[in-house]
Amino acid sequence: MARHRLTDDQRELIAGIFPPSARTGRPRVDRRMVVDGILRIMRTAAPWCDLPKEFGKWGTSCDLFMAWNQGETLDKLLDLLRAAHVDAGVIDSEL
Repeated sequence: MARHRLTDDQRELIAGIFPPSARTGRPRVDRRMVVDGILRIMRTAAPWCDLPKEFGKWGTSCDLFMAWNQGETLDKLLDLLRAAHVDAGVIDSEL
């Protein structure tokens, strides 16, 4: 597994946040790949257009980040990941 990517356990943890794919229309981009791309941009502060191709089209990640940031999706996603790290003792919840 690549460093700084979602693990399978983390993927399962956040899977319920995203609505199921529509039965018709264009196939949906893998949300794990998109979340990995968003986390990379957040970690590196690089411009969206410099997102490596392994994370898919940068425009898709950027558009979904903006949409998720407008709603509660991104907050829920980050809260779930943060809580899992606190529960595992990886990070301290005391500030």
